[in-house]
Amino acid sequence: GLAAGATGVITSTISAETVKAEGATGIFANVDADNAIAEVSETNNTGSAGFVCPELVCSVVGTTCNPDGTRSYSMTVTNTGTAAAPAFTLRGIGQRPSGAAVSEGNFAVSGLAPGAIAGPTGATFSASEVSSGISQVKCVADATNVVGEVNETNNSGTAVYSCP
Repeated sequence: GLAAGATGVITSTISAETVKAEGATGIFANVDADNAIAEVSETNNTGSAGFVCPELVCSVVGTTCNPDGTRSYSMTVTNTGTAAAPAFTLRGIGQRPSGAAVSEGNFAVSGLAPGAIAGPTGATFSASEVSSGISQVKCVADATNVVGEVNETNNSGTAVYSCP
């Protein structure tokens, strides 16, 4: 037990994999959950805190059908989290309608502060790549999974080309 006026520390470790698998966004603590100890106030036995981590969201912000038969794209990545993201790779993937990759381009992002946006950045698919069936582009933030995030499902975005 604790003496009057004393404090205690409880330490617990939760793996990033568990947080991701459960979709947790914070932690909740409850002491004397069964009200076994008579207290002056029973309303101050809980506490919570949100996780402080980056959250990367990728968007395709433009696609262009060029007169020479090539196709260009641009994309951005936004850190919607509460902590800075370390350096990571932003990937653009030219795809067939089935989702099969035809071409990839990797772009280094040196890090991203909370609320910051990287880009737009992008590339152009050659006429031969286009003739291979590229009809959409997918962007993937943190393509090599180096950034610990709570939600890994929002790291990609896709846009379909609509060329004449």
